[in-house]
Amino acid sequence: MKKRVQKVVDILTKGLYERDKEVKLALLGALSGENVFLYGPPGVAKSLISRRVSKAFEGGNYFEYLMQKFSTPEDVFGPIMLSELKKDNFVRKIDGYLPSADIAFLDEIFKASPSILNTLLTIINEKIFKNGSEIVKVPLKALFSASNEIPQNEGLEALYDRFLIRLIVNPIRKRENFESMLQGGESSAEIEIDEKFSNEELEKFKKEIQQVKISDDTFNLINAIRIEIEKHNQKSKNPIYISDRRWQKAAKLLKASAYFNGRNETNIVDVNLLKYCLWEVEEDFEVVKKIVENAIKEVGIDIGINLLEIKKEKEALEKDINEVLFYEDYIYDDVVEIEGEKYLKIKPEFHYVYYLYNDCKKYSTIYINLNNIENNNWFDVLDKEKNKAEWLKAKWEDGEFLIVLNRDHNDYQRNDLINNQADLNEYYWSVYTYKPKERKDFYQKTSQHKAFFKRINISKRILQVFIFKGDVDEIKEKLFNALNQAKNKKQELTQNLSNVFLENEEIEIALTSVNKQIEDVELEIKDLERIYNKIKEFENA
Repeated sequence: MKKRVQKVVDILTKGLYERDKEVKLALLGALSGENVFLYGPPGVAKSLISRRVSKAFEGGNYFEYLMQKFSTPEDVFGPIMLSELKKDNFVRKIDGYLPSADIAFLDEIFKASPSILNTLLTIINEKIFKNGSEIVKVPLKALFSASNEIPQNEGLEALYDRFLIRLIVNPIRKRENFESMLQGGESSAEIEIDEKFSNEELEKFKKEIQQVKISDDTFNLINAIRIEIEKHNQKSKNPIYISDRRWQKAAKLLKASAYFNGRNETNIVDVNLLKYCLWEVEEDFEVVKKIVENAIKEVGIDIGINLLEIKKEKEALEKDINEVLFYEDYIYDDVVEIEGEKYLKIKPEFHYVYYLYNDCKKYSTIYINLNNIENNNWFDVLDKEKNKAEWLKAKWEDGEFLIVLNRDHNDYQRNDLINNQADLNEYYWSVYTYKPKERKDFYQKTSQHKAFFKRINISKRILQVFIFKGDVDEIKEKLFNALNQAKNKKQELTQNLSNVFLENEEIEIALTSVNKQIEDVELEIKDLERIYNKIKEFENA
């Protein structure tokens, strides 16, 4: 069935520019016995779409009429038969008019008079036409209507609601298509379909469509969409009204979509059709489109990949690598701990030429708090007894310590005046500079510094590298297996989710979650490469 419908679609869309979607959905409407409303300005091939679709059905009785405010029932339903009128029978000659048509197209339908509209409702609802005293069963498979305006008259709401599929038809947008049209394309060329759909087949389709099941995913989506529309209505000044009848007919359309695509159950791609069923005015379409597409994306498709477990395994491995192969420590000699804080132990060499006091031994060893390194101001240091050194101050400058022995006890208000060695000699007894030396007992150091005095270092446990490399390879194999599984599943889903009535981008919407899962696996593989390079750095050290 799917191949046959696709073949018909290919013929119907031949030579048309940017009208594939409209033709496909119009065909679906006709196959499922639903009416189609084409909304758009004049001259955008609305009548051509209906004429083309009519070619797909046996019988071929096609009726087309442009409504005007002066249109009469005779124009649409046929003239009164004078021979019958003489017998006091109000009978119309319906051959060649709407009551005898298989497919009909009524342009500017909302300009019709009330007498025409009332009869139309009977034909649409009950598929019958009262011709005098006779009740005629009309063969109408689908009624296509068109207008460049949405009905505002309350009396037209009932008629408007009977058009389940509502399509916005715009002028050609793409330049290449526009130029091809100007060049003289094939849009007006005659088409011929060898295997048309017969009346017997349509009756068979109708019964078998009823047997198609609405899947749980579809029900979940429909309910989610309904809730979101209700939320929109609570905020909007122009709520979107959707009758129970419209929901019921829309569900039937989803079942028809599944059936003609060779399935006995609906899927989440079919739900895209609701975009064309639930809007009323043009402004609603984008709102409904967004709600429907977001719902499809959020529901997603589970492809059975437990990426979370692989991620946990990878994170645990990296933690082990960091704990075993790498550690953090100070890179300079003589770092000691005093009352829970780290200090650098220094033995300064002061020159006491002018120093008159005898307590210089207190400063033969001093301690500098490493927390002060990032502070560019002068700070206190500890003396040999680990008390505050009253005559000393220190400062970190250009990669070394500047340590001064003050001339005036605790008098540092003149620090800002010190610009050169002469100033230092004037204000201080002695000045000492100290550049810390890096430890030499590390196996290897990386380039990653932490503050001024810490660095990530590499352990000497070289044998552990081979174990970790094996662990990385094992996780890498799992990730690549998951990636291949995801890609194969996507390929399978793309084929199964293909829909002859919908566009490729609408199928991609259903695959959003699958694409995200593939992207997540690829990111994990890339991150695993980072971990591998960390081990490689250790190995080459």
